[in-house]
Amino acid sequence: MVSSVTGTGTISSAGIGSGLDVNSIVTKLMSIEQLPIDAIDNKTTVIQAQLTAYGTLKGSLAAFQTAAQTLTNPNTFTASTTSVGDATILTATTNASAATGSHNIEVVQLGKSEKLQSTTFATNTDSIGSGSLTIEFGTYTTTSGVTTFAANSSKKSVSFTIPSGSSSIGAIASAINASTAGVNASVINDGTNYYLQFSAQDGGTANSLRISVSDNDGSNIDASGLSRLAFDKSSGYTSGSVVYTTPANVPIAAASLNHQFNIALDGAAPVTVTLPDATYSDTTIVAALQTAIDTAVGAGNTLVALDASNHLVVSSKNTGSLSQITLSAVTGNTGLASIFGNTVESVSPRQLTEAVAPLDTIIKVDGITVTKSSNVVTDAIQGVTLTLLKQSAPGVTTAVTIARDTSQVSTKVDALVTAYNSTAGILANLLAYDASTGKAGALQGEGTVRSIQAGLRSAMQALVSGQNGLKSLSDIGVTFQRDGSLKYESSKLQTILGDQTKSISAFFIGTDGDGNGIATKLNNRLNTYLDASNGIFTARTSGLNRTVSNYAKQKAALQVQMATIEARYRKQFTNLDTLVASLNTTQNYLTQQLSSLPGVVSKK
Repeated sequence: MVSSVTGTGTISSAGIGSGLDVNSIVTKLMSIEQLPIDAIDNKTTVIQAQLTAYGTLKGSLAAFQTAAQTLTNPNTFTASTTSVGDATILTATTNASAATGSHNIEVVQLGKSEKLQSTTFATNTDSIGSGSLTIEFGTYTTTSGVTTFAANSSKKSVSFTIPSGSSSIGAIASAINASTAGVNASVINDGTNYYLQFSAQDGGTANSLRISVSDNDGSNIDASGLSRLAFDKSSGYTSGSVVYTTPANVPIAAASLNHQFNIALDGAAPVTVTLPDATYSDTTIVAALQTAIDTAVGAGNTLVALDASNHLVVSSKNTGSLSQITLSAVTGNTGLASIFGNTVESVSPRQLTEAVAPLDTIIKVDGITVTKSSNVVTDAIQGVTLTLLKQSAPGVTTAVTIARDTSQVSTKVDALVTAYNSTAGILANLLAYDASTGKAGALQGEGTVRSIQAGLRSAMQALVSGQNGLKSLSDIGVTFQRDGSLKYESSKLQTILGDQTKSISAFFIGTDGDGNGIATKLNNRLNTYLDASNGIFTARTSGLNRTVSNYAKQKAALQVQMATIEARYRKQFTNLDTLVASLNTTQNYLTQQLSSLPGVVSKK
């Protein structure tokens, strides 16, 4: 019962004047008015259940399509397995391009990446010096005692600026590791001293390191500052113009003042080299100059040779820190130009030590020598990746056998059957109707769903032609059961896979893109159902969602009306209550007046 206080201070309650339960009456009347909204809610619930059911069915069909698509992939039918005679020597994997067969592999040499190591530092925060470092990759080649460097054209050189505030070995290592230089830098502590180590990320002699320095202390060849990180195994100085031939063609004479030049080794003071008077040829200059330089700087420090163009080359035999040679002219003597020429090429010093020399990976495949830069060999045998683990005993091979992996096809056919049975079961439940209980599936009576059910059955019973006697899924062991499900017996497929006259890939995919394959046809049909733009799921669920939206609008409009109707009912019953109360008051008054008249006997 609702009570209120009137403007005159009188307390009133709906129904108190008439004795009517106004609240109860209004509530019951509103429950009747609510029936259209309840009907909308019920319809909305049914449609939302349909949308959920369509979502479940769509997910099942998508899984079914995924299973079908694996059988449209040619790689499914070319999959292979590998076995290795000695798995401690190497492992092997294959891709679809691998051919079946067996290969005998000998691991002659495991590849290694080059490692360079600095001299010692007291701490990893000691400043080395500022300037720039340039790291190059390439191949060092030694011919006639002369070592030259040829850059690896597939790799770019990388330069680093080393500012004075970040020039410790720790900071330099961090800068290199943060880059894409292809080099790893490590700080190593032996318990007393610190070392900076450079390691090429890729192995092989073609990835040897050359590190050149531009040192802000003004010298790039000494054993201080940033120069301590220089490394170059190249050697020698080559004249650019003097060519020695037979017969002798280069006259040298003290009287001509063209018989001397200065040589300085590893930053030491220059020493004068004097060549005896003679007219020199390619057969005499090497021995004569070697003797003259040995006399000046000591035997065993240099090596004199001619390159392929018969230009003189003087190489340092020092394998320690510097291996730097400087040639210069003697004042008043033209010997440097007469003996070597007007152009002299120099190399950077070698301050770092080669801790690990780079090695190429060398294997023999069926007796054929294969050289690579990595211990993971991807292209020695087509479609086969060999991961080398250790070196073989000399002359001992291990067999790598590649066989067809028929289990892949069988597994994917089994997955297709499982996916179909799952979808068929969902369809049966959604379309079911129990006459005894009157209970229907969420999509019972939906023509769209029935067309999908019929379409899938048709696709799984489809026939293909021109595939070497394979016409239907029953030919490979897939058959329908009485309950509408599929059964797969793998023995039939295994027999076909062993028959070289049968093309199981053509049966599933088709030939030359003709689309005449079981899996191809099935996938195309599923596309018509699942296409996001024009598929029948999209059309049907869009329509249902529009209906739900319309119901929501109708409900909102009715709810606004409900408030107005309830207010009207309450006003009407309040007015009725007031009228009845007024009539009751009049009745009581008249009764009192009549009972007070003479001769009127009140009946008790």
